[in-house]
Amino acid sequence: NDSIFKIPLQPDLFITLTSPQNGEEFEANQDILIQAQTEGDLQVSKVSFYKNDSELIGEAFAEPWEFNWQEVPAGLYKLKAVAQADGEIEIVSDEVSIQVGQFGTGEITYQIWWDIGGSVYVSDLTSQPDYPDNPDETNTLDRFEAPNDIGEEFGARVIGYLHPPVSGSFSFWISGDDYCELWLSSDSTHANKQLVAEVPGWSSPCEWEKYPEQHSNVIFLEAESKYFIMALQKEASDHDNLAVAWNYEGQSRKVIPGAFLSPYDFPNTIEDKSYLSNQLRLYPNPAADEFYIVTGNKSGQISICTISGKVVYIADIMKNQEVIKLSASSFNNGIYLVHFESEDAIFMQKLVVIGF
Repeated sequence: NDSIFKIPLQPDLFITLTSPQNGEEFEANQDILIQAQTEGDLQVSKVSFYKNDSELIGEAFAEPWEFNWQEVPAGLYKLKAVAQADGEIEIVSDEVSIQVGQFGTGEITYQIWWDIGGSVYVSDLTSQPDYPDNPDETNTLDRFEAPNDIGEEFGARVIGYLHPPVSGSFSFWISGDDYCELWLSSDSTHANKQLVAEVPGWSSPCEWEKYPEQHSNVIFLEAESKYFIMALQKEASDHDNLAVAWNYEGQSRKVIPGAFLSPYDFPNTIEDKSYLSNQLRLYPNPAADEFYIVTGNKSGQISICTISGKVVYIADIMKNQEVIKLSASSFNNGIYLVHFESEDAIFMQKLVVIGF
């Protein structure tokens, strides 16, 4: 009879992971006891334990349903249990997430430069005489996301280190208002940083797909390493925000948690700053003909920009290239900012080019 409906069998069986608890943290290379509890009338023949959706950790064939996961390496794991009953029926538990090992310190440095004009361009931050050494405020964030709607006509920098939990391929996204840039180094030094993503306009908070430039290429990172990371933001007016997200195998896109970040190591003594301040000299200044930039036998990158922030010269400097000679005739008359970034410092000097 076509009017008779058949109701599918609902298995009378439930399974729950009772240990570890969701969000629990463990030291690296210790054993972790995984335990599950079943409830129902069906006869369970086996319980399998998985990490990150499909990687089998171990199995139990009798109660208690548990497995001792030995010497667990550092990483983030999503765990689940699968009970098998009556030959073909499988019931899956809810997932729990755990962290094994410590990575970062739980925070990253956040700096603000107030009252730097209403432009939207990041260059209007980096061309400020007080950038990068004299921010108006220095704080920390507990994840890679700045507070929203804090003011107008300011620039901000989030700077520190990234500590990947696993070795593998990572992707990054940046969102923000207004123009923003995300820089990532191939190691712990900012001298090797590269622009990997940017917001070439503005986006709403955590709006990751407005511009293709917001998404980085796939980047291979190694566990037990730290990488210099920096985000720059220039806010003109209204709805300021800044956030950086990542994903990797077994982890969907999310704002980078503080567990994988640490603050930037700034030079912290008078001796350090006095030494580093001598790494950039210009002469003659003002310049009417040829002029020289002295970097003190340190490798890095030289850039020269106008007061409005337009970059007019950029060059990589080798360690043995102590002096760079340039012709003033290559520049229009006016005031420029010479920016030198070495492995351990960032410095800026004012250059004046006068007419012939």
